[in-house]
Amino acid sequence: MSVEAIRLESEVSITISSEVLGVCIWNMDRIQSSKQPADYAREIADVLSDQQAEDIVLLDLTRLYSYADYFIIATVDNIRLAGAIVEKLKALLKESGAEQGYEGTPADGWLLVPCGRGIVTHIFSPERRQFYDLEALWAAAPEILRIQ
Repeated sequence: MSVEAIRLESEVSITISSEVLGVCIWNMDRIQSSKQPADYAREIADVLSDQQAEDIVLLDLTRLYSYADYFIIATVDNIRLAGAIVEKLKALLKESGAEQGYEGTPADGWLLVPCGRGIVTHIFSPERRQFYDLEALWAAAPEILRIQ
């Protein structure tokens, strides 16, 4: 598995396998949906909320970065819930015609789910979310939505 490191504007670097990054890019063109990407991102945030994820944030990266248009960041407080949310997202992606790949495991405390159309979903345990603090790393990105 080849790996691509993405250096952020801080001391933290995030490593994403090129396979997952490729799925994200491939999904941008493949999704069979008439929805605009921002609307699709809101739909994903609603799914996360319906599945009991907490502190959901939707960030608009469209004017800042080329490899993703939207980040959705959410917190879950247990492993089983994280797994259930990923399964629900995979079903939504399948319904939309996108590949259902993801990176990480619920036990890792961070699941990265490329959702197509330039949308990447990050599902964190409370500890991992605090440690990586993506909202601070992407502080230049406007916050479109926050669901407590």
